[in-house]
Amino acid sequence: MNDAHAAPGDDIAVRIREFGRFWALRMGLVRSRVFGTSYSLAETRALIEIHLRRHLSQGDLRRELNLEPSVMSRMVQKLQGQGLVTVATSPDDGRQRMLALTDRGEETAELIGQRVIADIKQAIEGLSEGDARHLADLLENAQRLIEGTEARTPLQVRGIGPGDLGWVVYRQGEVYADEHSWNRRYESGIARLVADHIVAGHAVMESAWIAEIAGQRVGSCFCTRVNDERAQIENLFIEPRYRGRGAAVRLLEESIRFARGAGYAELLLVTIADWAASERIALDLGFRPTEDAVSASLPPGSAQRSWLLDLRGPR
Repeated sequence: MNDAHAAPGDDIAVRIREFGRFWALRMGLVRSRVFGTSYSLAETRALIEIHLRRHLSQGDLRRELNLEPSVMSRMVQKLQGQGLVTVATSPDDGRQRMLALTDRGEETAELIGQRVIADIKQAIEGLSEGDARHLADLLENAQRLIEGTEARTPLQVRGIGPGDLGWVVYRQGEVYADEHSWNRRYESGIARLVADHIVAGHAVMESAWIAEIAGQRVGSCFCTRVNDERAQIENLFIEPRYRGRGAAVRLLEESIRFARGAGYAELLLVTIADWAASERIALDLGFRPTEDAVSASLPPGSAQRSWLLDLRGPR
């Protein structure tokens, strides 16, 4: 079975449920009237959705709020009776009832929006700005995962920025310890390689990149100098749940372009011998098996396989 598509266990569902309970209590969403108004949670959501989306049918709103048709009809009648909502037949489809806010409804929706923001700010007021931004990033990522939009988010490759080098050491040490039981000796080797990149890196002859999806780091790759003729790829790493989505290929292609532009004649890649996916990618990009070499970003004594790309050949 492919673990990436396996059904989540009960323990995961319980953890998500616990956060839902916590946040509902924190925001007062279990009360019959919310955000300091005389409206229920469903009614405030309805007013906000109509306010934000303008041309919204009653059917679309019902599906958005996941309400039964009878419940939706009663709620719209109530809001209409309070002078907050108007209902009109769609000029394009006589079966559709289009919803709009009255002036009073617009004022009410804006007031609710302000109170929602105030309540959220109060709920997280104990966090530093950095922690609050981190929380917002995590929640955005959670929304993309649940909606399935993350898979359609384009992958970006960029140069190294603040915090990236620490992330390279941290994530490789953590992930490979979990997957392959590689110990602190391996992690210290990664740290030395990263330190060498900072201290002795050749600005023109060496470079490094980070792969991102929706602002989240998902991979890394370094192109380091061996000698005037040869460069070597180090620290090629992809976050486990992003493997198979083209990040490794994009990072390797960036390394190849850089090495050619820097004037190298050949580019060396060293992989773990039994990693079939890495070998397949290397072959697809034109690398060919070569004499044994050693990678500083792989554990000493591990079974390694070397691949060489002739940068002077056809592209």
